[in-house]
Amino acid sequence: MLRLEGEKLVRRSPPVDGEAGTANEIKKCSMNPVPKTDTSCIAFGDPPAATPRTSPRRCAIPSCVKLRIRNATRGAVLADAADVADTSEKRRTGLLKRQSLERGEGLLIAPCEGIHSFGMKFPFDALFLSGDRKVLKVRSKMPRGRVSLCLRAHSVLELPAGTAAETGTVAGDHLEWEKYE
Repeated sequence: MLRLEGEKLVRRSPPVDGEAGTANEIKKCSMNPVPKTDTSCIAFGDPPAATPRTSPRRCAIPSCVKLRIRNATRGAVLADAADVADTSEKRRTGLLKRQSLERGEGLLIAPCEGIHSFGMKFPFDALFLSGDRKVLKVRSKMPRGRVSLCLRAHSVLELPAGTAAETGTVAGDHLEWEKYE
């Protein structure tokens, strides 16, 4: 049995034939969180060779940037100023605090395989994307109180309702984006 005694994690062995149990120190417990890797300079996609990649699903676009997203297959602009939800808190919040989503705006949630619209104030289009930015699934005009999943997706791009239909974006299209601050 393991117990924390002060700053030490201790293993207590069960008593054998009337003997008192013994305590063995396993390791010192620092109680400090493991420092996180600074990913503010890694672009979406392949990181620089010197930067270790801890997870193949990690998306590390700096939070202060905006994305200009274009459907390369159709030659249409999907968003001029898309925000990026790349932290746990931003992915959980998504568009829930927004009153509306104007033309040219959007939200790229990465990594993400599923979304919901419980508590949303407006409908929106959702494009589920693979790691190489290929559209896997399009959910047009997603109403309130719904869930949508694509287990093969790496990220989801949320756009104003009707954007996918207006630009002709369908599954199989390839997206490109550039970041700016």
